[in-house]
Amino acid sequence: IQSKIGLAVIGVMVIITVLVVALVYNLLIKANNTELQQDSESVSLQVEKYFAPFESMAEQLAIDKDVQELLTTTKAGERMTENENYSAVLEKMVGVANLDTENIQGVFVADIDSNASITSGGTISGDDYDITTRAWYGCTSTGETMLTKTYVSASTGKTILSAVTPVFDKSGEVVGVAGIDVVIETVMNFMQDYTIGANGYSMLLATDGTFVYHPNSDWIDKTLEDINISSSVTQAVENQDTKLLKYTVGGSKKYGYIMPIGDTGFIALSCIPSGQYYSS
Repeated sequence: IQSKIGLAVIGVMVIITVLVVALVYNLLIKANNTELQQDSESVSLQVEKYFAPFESMAEQLAIDKDVQELLTTTKAGERMTENENYSAVLEKMVGVANLDTENIQGVFVADIDSNASITSGGTISGDDYDITTRAWYGCTSTGETMLTKTYVSASTGKTILSAVTPVFDKSGEVVGVAGIDVVIETVMNFMQDYTIGANGYSMLLATDGTFVYHPNSDWIDKTLEDINISSSVTQAVENQDTKLLKYTVGGSKKYGYIMPIGDTGFIALSCIPSGQYYSS
């Protein structure tokens, strides 16, 4: 009888042990998932917070009476620099640029009728300028503020993007664009601070799958198609998903959380290796 009781006790202890291990395991997995989600959410919040002031600056410039008058009265074949409103607009663009000399590379307004743009640096576009080919021209169709894809500035060699918004005349017709050229070095710097444990990190992608930030600088400006990465990531980017992901990169298993960053056109993706995910 004592032997049977002993076996029963051992059996109960084994079951309890298994249940405890399973419970702890599930709690640890849940904690990892929560950390991945919180990291992506934190990145999203900070990126939105960084770009919001520049979008606001562009919007304020677009509703300025002198800017509206300049773009409304400059017609095809005319030069904005010869318009009576030019000096006032230039002064205001310089004032906006001086609000944040560390992160603003320049301020510009572009006129549709004359197919030209002027900048806070006092320059005007050349004869080969085509406003319709600009990355920001799409805002004239949507009527909304937007952030362009990142690109390398020809004048400084820095990676920048433009926060742009359409300028309307009194009848509600789009007559041009007001924009702020923003250096994204600050974004790159604070992205480096987002680490998860020993080997986890966060990435920043454009909606077309181009890497805007990755701790491996060789990946920056490459697309998901250039990298040996699971189709689950590509699909999540295309669908603008917000969810936990299990994927592989070059055959190595990863776990991460992906989410679009508001209306910025960026996507945050956190990542930890499978070994770290389960080693907790």
